[in-house]
Amino acid sequence: MKAAIRYFMWYVVLTAIMVLGGLAAMDKTVMPLLVLHGRERPIPDVTGFEYPSAADSLRAAGFRPVIGGHEPDPVLPLGFVVRQEPLSGASAKPSRTVHLFLASGPARVAVPALARMGCREALVVLSQAGLRTGDIIMVQAGWGSVGQVLASHPAEGQSVLVDDEVHLLVAGPHAAECYIVPHLVGRPISEVVQRLRGDGIPLGRRTYVPDSGAPEGTVFATTPPAGFRICRGESLSVVLAS
Repeated sequence: MKAAIRYFMWYVVLTAIMVLGGLAAMDKTVMPLLVLHGRERPIPDVTGFEYPSAADSLRAAGFRPVIGGHEPDPVLPLGFVVRQEPLSGASAKPSRTVHLFLASGPARVAVPALARMGCREALVVLSQAGLRTGDIIMVQAGWGSVGQVLASHPAEGQSVLVDDEVHLLVAGPHAAECYIVPHLVGRPISEVVQRLRGDGIPLGRRTYVPDSGAPEGTVFATTPPAGFRICRGESLSVVLAS
């Protein structure tokens, strides 16, 4: 009976030693792992990374990456991380979801309707749309008031990058109407005046020379002479018989 009691006591002692040893080992090995697994840790900064690399970095730190959306960016290429939520450096527990917003490329905008605007108004509209004014080309179009935008390049509605240049075609002063001076020598001044008035050309200086063989007022010569160009608003001088 005493031997059985002694055996039982040794069994209890050995069991207690084993339990205490196991607890000590768990406290030094298993418990730190369990505590560490639930402890908050800083979220790494993955902005500027291409998505696969950013996702791998977050997974290695114990977090779960998710694409949160796409945003335009003037610098980062398509598919690179523009920003993240939560922000880098914030503390979070492992398995926390981190949303990554990827670059969709530079921002774009449609070229506004500029035709028939005044040039100054068109410049303001371009600036408000985030676009720069390129070359302004003045042309004699024969239509549209002076300074009015006739067209743009790129054209209205085309998609361009923000801060791109838009070139303008603008109506300049209308081309003067010009004529070739007809042969007027030998014609009476009354006929010449009527013809010039119909073409909008005023008669300039009249110079008289005596000539007994021609009726008075007959045209001897013109300046410019026949065959030369004269434009509306310019004057034609004549030499007449007296």
